[in-house]
Amino acid sequence: MKVSVIGFLFWIVAGVIWGFKGICFLMEKDIEMFTISQIAGTDWISSIPWEQGQQWALVLSETYLWYLLLAIGGVFIVIGMFKKQ
Repeated sequence: MKVSVIGFLFWIVAGVIWGFKGICFLMEKDIEMFTISQIAGTDWISSIPWEQGQQWALVLSETYLWYLLLAIGGVFIVIGMFKKQ
């Protein structure tokens, strides 16, 4: 039950971010804070010791934040479905 609630919270936060992006579009404002690289930059990627991890981190940092939150929330919900009560 708790794992599914965490997943739904991730989905709610993703919806809020998506709604905020929609409001910015309607107001014709361009706010560039919808990916991890726009928020935190990409300097942290070079500290990952293996090259394959750096490539994955670069891909994930360029993905929209609300896509990542939807995916992580989905993983938590699936885990919650298979967890024994």
